[in-house]
Amino acid sequence: MLAVVSQILEPGVSINLYMFHGGTSFGFMNGAVANLGTYKPQVGSYDYDAPLSEAGDYTTKYQLLRNLFSQFHSEKLPEVPSLQARRVYEPVIIQQHLSLWESLQFTEKPLKSEEPVNMENLPVNSNNGQSYGYTLYETTISRGGLLNSKKNVKDRALVFVDRHFVGVLDYKSVEFALPDGKGERTLSLLVENCGRVNYGKALDDQRKGLVGDIVLNHVPLKDFTIYCLDMKPNFLKRLSAASQWNSVPQKPSFPGFFQGMLYVDGHPRDTFIRLPGWSKGVVFINGQNLGRHWSIGPQKTLYLPGPWLKSGNNQTETQSPRHGGESVAEVLRAHGVKFVFTLVGGHISPILVACEKLGIRIVDTRHEATAVFAADAVARLSGTVGVAAVTAGPGLTNTVTAVKNAQMAESPLLLLGGAAATLLQGRGALQDIDQMSLFKPLCKFCASVRSVKDIAITVRKALAIAQSGTPGPVFIEFPIDTLYPFHLVSKEFGVKNPPKGIMGKVVTWYLHNHLKNLFAGAWETRDVSPLPVHIPQATDNQVQKCIELVSRAKKPVILLGSQATLPPTPTDDIRAALESLGIPCFLGGMSRGMLGRNSPLHIRQNRSDALKEADLVLLAGTVCDFRLSYGRVLNRRSRIIAVNRDKTQLLKNSDMFWKPTVAIQGDAGSFLLRLSKGLKGHTCPEDWPQSLKAGDVTKEKANRRKADEKTDRHLNPLSVLHRVDELMADDSIIVADGGDFVGSAAYIMRPRGPLRWLDPGAFGTLGVGGGFALGAKLCRPESEVWIIYGDGSLGYSVAEFDTFTRHKTPVIALVGNDACWSQIAREQVPILGSNVACGLAFTDYHIVADGYGGKGTLIGREDEDKLDGIIKEAQKETRQGRATLLNVLIGKTNFREGSISV
Repeated sequence: MLAVVSQILEPGVSINLYMFHGGTSFGFMNGAVANLGTYKPQVGSYDYDAPLSEAGDYTTKYQLLRNLFSQFHSEKLPEVPSLQARRVYEPVIIQQHLSLWESLQFTEKPLKSEEPVNMENLPVNSNNGQSYGYTLYETTISRGGLLNSKKNVKDRALVFVDRHFVGVLDYKSVEFALPDGKGERTLSLLVENCGRVNYGKALDDQRKGLVGDIVLNHVPLKDFTIYCLDMKPNFLKRLSAASQWNSVPQKPSFPGFFQGMLYVDGHPRDTFIRLPGWSKGVVFINGQNLGRHWSIGPQKTLYLPGPWLKSGNNQTETQSPRHGGESVAEVLRAHGVKFVFTLVGGHISPILVACEKLGIRIVDTRHEATAVFAADAVARLSGTVGVAAVTAGPGLTNTVTAVKNAQMAESPLLLLGGAAATLLQGRGALQDIDQMSLFKPLCKFCASVRSVKDIAITVRKALAIAQSGTPGPVFIEFPIDTLYPFHLVSKEFGVKNPPKGIMGKVVTWYLHNHLKNLFAGAWETRDVSPLPVHIPQATDNQVQKCIELVSRAKKPVILLGSQATLPPTPTDDIRAALESLGIPCFLGGMSRGMLGRNSPLHIRQNRSDALKEADLVLLAGTVCDFRLSYGRVLNRRSRIIAVNRDKTQLLKNSDMFWKPTVAIQGDAGSFLLRLSKGLKGHTCPEDWPQSLKAGDVTKEKANRRKADEKTDRHLNPLSVLHRVDELMADDSIIVADGGDFVGSAAYIMRPRGPLRWLDPGAFGTLGVGGGFALGAKLCRPESEVWIIYGDGSLGYSVAEFDTFTRHKTPVIALVGNDACWSQIAREQVPILGSNVACGLAFTDYHIVADGYGGKGTLIGREDEDKLDGIIKEAQKETRQGRATLLNVLIGKTNFREGSISV
């Protein structure tokens, strides 16, 4: 080339290079050539090996020409202009999918025709025909055989039978065999116009689509339904606004439409699109057709000029069918959330729908408090964050007690709440209250989402905070306009009849700007993976000091609280550590069952006496509140090691009734493992746990004798509890919800292993039974789940038998029915001389269970000899998938005289 150019320049002749600056054939304008009867579509990159590429880059040819031109110019050539700025953007993640077949409803009305009709003669675009794009031809066939295009496919057809791909017809492949099948089937041919020839003899032969008959077994096919898919802006606009888009499945159907987001930070710059792994298709940017892609090459990238882009999201948000609920669901799925508990409301519907689509199970209850209690149980049993979603206003206020209970029980729980739209808060909207002020005292973290793009990071942050430090509940408020798609939100908030004059313009501008800010950057790709969780740990010096104290102790005691069951330490490892230490243990809260049913180290009775004798007490997650008489039960001469994640709980009442020898703000479970490792080979003197166990045996024999006593009427509650304890399965989970009856059960029933006891915790909340049991059964579907109810507490959640039935979560409810709030009456009557408000009735709760789809059984004194059989029948019913309720009429005993109720 240089020799030719030099030869032209030497005589002083001017020269014009075609092409000097390469170009790009955007959209469907790539063209084609037809030499010697062979049709070949051209690529979109129209640079002809030009000195400047389509993107304006200097090529080697440019530099060689510049050097040559300088030899024919007396003055120095000007400096080379700076290149157009480029950007390498983050990869675009494809987020949504719509199959070709689902898109047909958004085309113009299809044509019914006996014969095939080519693109140009279709009655579309005001009867001007179709110029570019694709056309779908569908007809019915009744058998397989040889399909032949007769060279009437212009230019390339994908062939489908009943919408399953079977082959390709084009200039080279004109026939193939269709598979046989039964009955009538739909034959579909998606014909692509691959580019029009724009010069030469073939100009008069530029008909596209099916330009003549297609034959099957030499018989022309008839009766076509023809769809125009020219990909014009109106079609794309209808398509983008469609509600049929779904998250991309693991195996999406092809052909199909796919949507993704490219986020541009700052001023848009030129870039290139590369599509590794994609075969053939068309790329659209913000509704404009950028061009075709085909993996066979030779072109591997599509040039994307900066002016095609805009700052922020490059997908028309105003038409996107996506909604904020999808962002919530994506984060929850990335964090391993399997269940979302709810009572449905319009404010939160997008969250529920999106979660279900991503495989997160939605479990709806009959009361919002139950939803939170169920999430609490999942958090305790699974080691993940429990999640509940409720609607605005009264939906949220109904959860307050359950959230407070989770706070005091130190359960990591995420509450998602609806709220009035951002523009309407404080203006009297439906169910609009100051929810943030309500939940800030109850939660570790509260946030109100103010834009769609903030959803992912807010949910990630909340989930991390819920698990860090001392676990607890967190709350996120979602105004309704952050959860629904743009087109619905804009419809609700658009100004239909704005005021005239300057005020009208201001109002219109404000609303428009608010909506744009609300959705700005909404669908840009964001990290949804879990953030780091911080868990405080004891220092090496603290552990060493405790090792020395324990090694010198003759009568050590461990009081294990619920905190010891928290992640990251597996409960089986904690059990092994305790057994290695050989120190007698009192287990409370979630730690009940930690040592199994009959461990020689587990002491259940005479705790006050043991603490008076102990020379060392290890409070592992146990708090000196009312349950330990505020610390007064601790011997002031005892060495006391206190371990707790929460500093306030760690030192509670230490300024009055007790003093820790070592106070460690750290995780109790991991501390026990390190302590056991440091004391390897050392064991507690055997006579100490043996003497405490002997006291256990004596006290439990006395309790058993009380169980054998006859009550004035009905059944002895202690006897009933003993029978259930002996018959329940080894994998049983016990849910405690009540006062007097449940207090007795705590002394009698023995969980078989770690994480098999659920009670409300320090708040003493009634009503946890239905929710706790629901969460437990979902976490451990193979386990037998027992709810131990008082007849008073049953009233809070008996309606959840409907939930157990609908969600196939069969549990067994044991109701101690003494027609009384006995725990209150025990003190109120002797002190104040009145039973007012304490009396209930011997209600037919078993019939209520029947009405909700369960199986209820009434048990009275006349059934005492049949009690074992009735219990076994209830267990059989649950194994067969039916929730059961045993309504046991019980009498009065003096077993719990002196227990506290306030």
